[in-house]
Amino acid sequence: MHLHLDRGFCLSLYDMYSNFKVDLDEATKLQEDMKIVQAPAVDMEQIHFSFSPRGTIHRATPHKSSLQGDILDLLLNSVGATLTEVKDVEIKLAFFERRGIICRPKDLMTDIHSHYKSQVVQQVYVMVLGLDILGNPYGLLKDFTRGFGDFFYEPYLGSIKGPDEFAESLARGAQSLLGHVIGGSAGAISLVTGSLGQTFSVLTFDEDYRKKRQQRMQLRSNSLPEAICTATKSFVMGVVLGLSGVIVQPITVTFHNVSESSLLTNYFSFCICVIRRPAGGCRRLFRGIGKGLLGLITKPAGGVMDMVSMAFDGIRRAAEMGESVVLRMRLPRYINPAEGLRPYSPYLASGCHLLEQVSKGHYAETDVYWAHAALTPHDRTRIALVTDRHLFLLEKGRFWGGWDVEWGISVDDVLTVPHIQGHNLVIKVKQEDWILNFAGDERYIQSDDSQVLEWLKDKTEKVLLYNMRGKPCPI
Repeated sequence: MHLHLDRGFCLSLYDMYSNFKVDLDEATKLQEDMKIVQAPAVDMEQIHFSFSPRGTIHRATPHKSSLQGDILDLLLNSVGATLTEVKDVEIKLAFFERRGIICRPKDLMTDIHSHYKSQVVQQVYVMVLGLDILGNPYGLLKDFTRGFGDFFYEPYLGSIKGPDEFAESLARGAQSLLGHVIGGSAGAISLVTGSLGQTFSVLTFDEDYRKKRQQRMQLRSNSLPEAICTATKSFVMGVVLGLSGVIVQPITVTFHNVSESSLLTNYFSFCICVIRRPAGGCRRLFRGIGKGLLGLITKPAGGVMDMVSMAFDGIRRAAEMGESVVLRMRLPRYINPAEGLRPYSPYLASGCHLLEQVSKGHYAETDVYWAHAALTPHDRTRIALVTDRHLFLLEKGRFWGGWDVEWGISVDDVLTVPHIQGHNLVIKVKQEDWILNFAGDERYIQSDDSQVLEWLKDKTEKVLLYNMRGKPCPI
């Protein structure tokens, strides 16, 4: 059973049916109580309860507004709603039963009172820990418990059926663990930021903005990229509406029926209204200016909160749907074709990743990574990269990141073993007679560290040696 209520709906129902209430006589009340007593005690089913103190009250009879009531409504719809709103809280209440015992009525009533007191206290804890402003720690703990339970229980069931089922069950258990941990954490952050975003929307005092925000928040997507795009759009709309509200709000407040599309056509009438009726026109004008300036702060801030809330809610939904939302903690392992599987090396993994970035991965399809070295150890903006087929000198891009190829030569074009001359590693390159090459027949790798140059010379020499033998290149 899922029960979702808000304050406006409850008070509207009470106002609607309060006039139809009929007082029953004592005999009828006694019969109703006897039916309840004779009914068997059954454990209450689980109820998923959600409550919001927001909502518009629709009264059957007109209600006179007052300053105290308006202030109370403002607090309930803004700060009060942020502090007391709950979503999808599980409420359970165990029944009390005693069989085959002899006791005094006083002792029995004491046991009943103690039992239900503990049950109520337990549900109060559930309600407090289920507040959205706290991120629903109760639901987060429940997700963690369920994920860890599946992680151990699924492999146990698979081990009973056989080795193949054990491997599949282990994968399902690990996926459930990551899904519940990531999804639960993202859901908790989404609840906190969503509550703050709702508070900012109330403080804008702009009903049209609140309706548009509600429509955007209802656009939920199970796809993570779509959720990120929708969240970004929500932030941009908050900034745009905040800036435009400084101009729009003074006119819309002065003219209650003016739409935003006809503001320019009514601007002349707006000026005449202020001149003819300075008291009422100026009062509404300054009220609109105040709303516009307030929206300049609250709308962008609410847009930021909604963006974070929608993004993390998208991560939660993607985790529940089984999409891969786990980010890598390290680069993929590099496996040399000639050596096979070796212990993980961060250096080799970063070098293979560097080769995949050169020329948008063009050389990664044909070359095998050999070695690389940073020529400027402090900022690492220049790197020499050696593969089984090419030698590259790379420079870090200044504007868009990535790596620019300063020069690249084929290993087959290297004439002799490179030699060190001062702070340069000199590489002799052959040239075709019919090609006009302004770069000359030598390439230079410059570095202030002589050990780096010696190391690159040794690696290049091994590449040349193994290429002449026609064998694969071990590192």
